Amino acid sequence: MKQYFPFLLPGDSSRSHVFPDFMSALAVTFMAVPQGVAYAVIAGLPPAMGLYAASIPCIVGSFMRSSKHVITGPTNALSLLVAGAVAGMTQADPLSIGVTLALMVGVMQFGAGALRLGAFVDYISNPVVLGYITGAGLLIGAGQLPNVTGTLGGQGWLGEILWVWLKGLGATDSLTLIMGLSTSALILMVRRINRRLPSAIIALGLATTVSWLFGFHEKGLKTIADLAPIPQGLPPLTMPDLNLLSVLFPVAFACTVLSLVESSAVARSVAADSRQRLQLSVEFTGQGLANIAAGLFGGYPISGSLARTAINHQTGARSRYSGMMAGGMMLLILSVAGPVVNETPMAALAGLLLVVASD
Repeated sequence: MKQYFPFLLPGDSSRSHVFPDFMSALAVTFMAVPQGVAYAVIAGLPPAMGLYAASIPCIVGSFMRSSKHVITGPTNALSLLVAGAVAGMTQADPLSIGVTLALMVGVMQFGAGALRLGAFVDYISNPVVLGYITGAGLLIGAGQLPNVTGTLGGQGWLGEILWVWLKGLGATDSLTLIMGLSTSALILMVRRINRRLPSAIIALGLATTVSWLFGFHEKGLKTIADLAPIPQGLPPLTMPDLNLLSVLFPVAFACTVLSLVESSAVARSVAADSRQRLQLSVEFTGQGLANIAAGLFGGYPISGSLARTAINHQTGARSRYSGMMAGGMMLLILSVAGPVVNETPMAALAGLLLVVASD
């Protein structure tokens, strides 16, 4: 029974973990803001819901799942699935659809973990996991290319995304390109000097400072504020629309399976490097509780994020408290620090994601 309360297990309370966990949480938070906004827009939901889904649910997921490194929050694949439900139910409030789906997914995932169905994930072979990680990495990288060149981006399958990007290369913005490539180069250079240094924070902090000092935004360099300004205020308490339960059940079931497979694949990928032993049924219950939190606090269905988990692990996170700190920082940003994060160049974040996708 104790396994379902992983935060009680030894190994997470060392003082030596505090600084690396804090620096990893900073890097994750910098990435979570634009991703949360972008994924919510993809899902057809208010942008703020993506940030709400990366705050309290991230804390709950890090607290209750067995993996010490997986960062819970909105993802591209789940957002696309939710988008289908939102587009097909024009008569319903998108916010109600999102929170109702999250609660339904959470209850089903928690039930799957309580019934110890996590063992079924063992039947997913390593090549399948590797294929998912590789495919997700390619999509992450391809999706950021327009932000590096300042051109239009496509949607759909990988070939279409690349074709639309290639057709627009003639309109490449030189300032955006320099900012994106310089950020990637700086991250790689700092890593080469000392991998323990917070390369992502150094690069993003410098990019934001330079952009602000020289007025690059006025010269056409897009920032997070151009995508959607960060709203001010804590996530609201929300409740499901019971009238939507039967209509949303097929989508909720699909989201449940996708979220569990995605989260498990990410967790197993990191565990292979960190040598942590996972309890997959605990992964299920932890992910379920995180989705329930998303439904209660203005979010929508969430999963384990490949990009943010990779950043968390690569920047030296030692314990589950890095994810909890990241969720806390998101709450702080929603409360007071939105204007600062709004100044972060999208090209710099894209440069960071290109490095993550290549790792």
